[in-house]
Amino acid sequence: MRIKGHYCFKENGEIILEGDNLITLLGESFFLNRAINNQFEPIQYIVLGTGSTRPKKTDVELSNLTAKRKVTTSVDLNAKQIILNASFEANEVINTSEIGVSNDDILISHDIFNRIGSDFLSNSIGKVDVEYTFKLTTGAVRKDFIESENYDNVYWIAEPTQVVGVSEEDTHSGYVNVGSIEDVEDTNASYYYSRNTKNLYIHTSNNNNPNLMNIILETK
Repeated sequence: MRIKGHYCFKENGEIILEGDNLITLLGESFFLNRAINNQFEPIQYIVLGTGSTRPKKTDVELSNLTAKRKVTTSVDLNAKQIILNASFEANEVINTSEIGVSNDDILISHDIFNRIGSDFLSNSIGKVDVEYTFKLTTGAVRKDFIESENYDNVYWIAEPTQVVGVSEEDTHSGYVNVGSIEDVEDTNASYYYSRNTKNLYIHTSNNNNPNLMNIILETK
């Protein structure tokens, strides 16, 4: 069983940005220890920054922290997820490009996204709500990827269950979820899951054949 992080930015109730987070090694330790003892305090903050360095499992802080807000928490037992909510001022969100969840000095998760400009928000002086979820998923190392004949550095595999995350165990790199096979070709450490064909397409972080690596798929 694995834990998947997902974030969602909302302005006036409308989703303006969402994506998946990489759970850090410290984050994994946090969840394991919280399950059996009180070594760590509960999750406290959603944090934003302006860094652009690709997240790694070994990250201990954002590349450039610029804002953090205390969270309110709830649990959805049916969906098997923890829900965190925090509100930021719009001017705190403008120019950010990374997000995480932290417990003071423990960075539990980390992701980067396209920088949010002032023209991206309809109200640059209002509030932006950020919802963050940690969901229990299943994950396993997969092999037998097939090299694409039409796209460079793209490999695919049939997967009947919806893929909600991909990572490299070898490099501790989390993959970004992109919108098309073309985007996979253009983006190292990325994946695209087609719900129509039930195929997963990936591009490794170093352009290597994924069958020579340990690629972990997380499914819903």
